[in-house]
Amino acid sequence: MNRIAFHFIRTFHCLSFLLIFSLSVSINIYAQQRTFPQAPILLEPPNGALVRYPGTQVPIPFSWQDVQGADAYQILVSVDNRQAADFTTNATSAVLNLHLSILESQSTVKWSVRAFSGNQSGSYSDIYTFKFGFVGTPVPGGPILPTPLPVATPSPLLSPKLLSPADKALINSFTVAFDWETVTAAAGYRLTVYQDNEPFIQRNVTLSESVETIVWPNQEVFQWNVLTIGSNGEVSPPGMRYSFTIGMGFLPTPTAVPWDPDINRDGKIDALDLYWFAVSFGTNASLPDFDRSGLTGPQDLLYFLEVYQAGHR
Repeated sequence: MNRIAFHFIRTFHCLSFLLIFSLSVSINIYAQQRTFPQAPILLEPPNGALVRYPGTQVPIPFSWQDVQGADAYQILVSVDNRQAADFTTNATSAVLNLHLSILESQSTVKWSVRAFSGNQSGSYSDIYTFKFGFVGTPVPGGPILPTPLPVATPSPLLSPKLLSPADKALINSFTVAFDWETVTAAAGYRLTVYQDNEPFIQRNVTLSESVETIVWPNQEVFQWNVLTIGSNGEVSPPGMRYSFTIGMGFLPTPTAVPWDPDINRDGKIDALDLYWFAVSFGTNASLPDFDRSGLTGPQDLLYFLEVYQAGHR
């Protein structure tokens, strides 16, 4: 009886081992089927490499480790934000022309590879990056080029510094000489004189000076600025405006006719006049209707603010 039990137990153990081994093999085969083909390991160019810029038409070699059972590989390459290559091969290397430009002589390249087995594709490999530079590892087989010169970035066009008339100047003549500093590489300048915040005089000149005749009632406030004109016709951003007054002095109190910002007729130009102007704005009140339009409107407000400010200097 003992021998029968012994043989039974040994047979049971053998069958259990065979069952466990069979399940283990099945699980491993299933796992391999689910994960095949695996992502390749990239080789060249190595991750983080600095590669000497090879020129515009020199191909770049790429390589990676073989994946067992794979019959094709797809490599994707981008240069900065530009897709430079999408190539399929059955080899573990590829030499690709990325069609570089001189503007990409310091660009960053990213690349990745995935394997295929028949119609089944694996996941992409880790993304490797390398950077082009004026110095670095030469491209294998490529020419040793001289260090390319950096592409010059044009300097922004600047407006000139205004010289004369100085800001808030008093001019006792209808002839006004405008002067400003010369800007390097300027092809010309655009002088603008503003009255009531609208262009009153505007002309293009080639020299850094201009003499203008301004015939206008005394004690009028003007503004002026100058823009630089480049060789291609481009114009600099607006610069600072200077103001000046033509007359024998700043606005007297009260202002001389025909326009008088002393609206309440108290012999002063003060906050009360500003208050009464605000009260009458948008009406047909006659006293603050400086442009005689029949309505106290925006143009009257512009003029009132200019003379109000000038009267407090």
